[in-house]
Amino acid sequence: MKKIKIFLSAIPIISLSTLAISCYQKEKSLSFIVNAPYSKQKQHTFFKDILDQFNQKTKQNLKLELIYSSQNNDSINVIKKGTSNIAVLTLPNYISQIHEKGNENILPIIQTKTKAFKFDYNFNDQYSNGQENDKLRQIAKKAQELFEKVPHALW
Repeated sequence: MKKIKIFLSAIPIISLSTLAISCYQKEKSLSFIVNAPYSKQKQHTFFKDILDQFNQKTKQNLKLELIYSSQNNDSINVIKKGTSNIAVLTLPNYISQIHEKGNENILPIIQTKTKAFKFDYNFNDQYSNGQENDKLRQIAKKAQELFEKVPHALW
């Protein structure tokens, strides 16, 4: 009889502790992993701006977490472990590791596949003679003018 009383008195304590644990909400964060050279920048507003816009559009309140990777090939392993949500990968790194076992769920969400400039609308332009009237020379000249508008130190 004594054991039954102890058991019955323990039920409310166990149920209250389970309820308290289930009500605990972990602070949600969005974690980016980027290559270590970016850590030399003094301000990391790029990723903060992305997260601010994401929070605004989805009406969420995620916190930003940045992880700096010493080597580019660490990024996929960090994603696989679940330590980070988003990684900035180079194309050669992605291609070399995507077919390895366990990497099937790593998908590019933003991917660039063009070598054309934004102002280059005619993809059929080809090298003709290398003179001033050559379409590729004109495209290169326009690109050079755009590059010179903003000094390299400000890129």
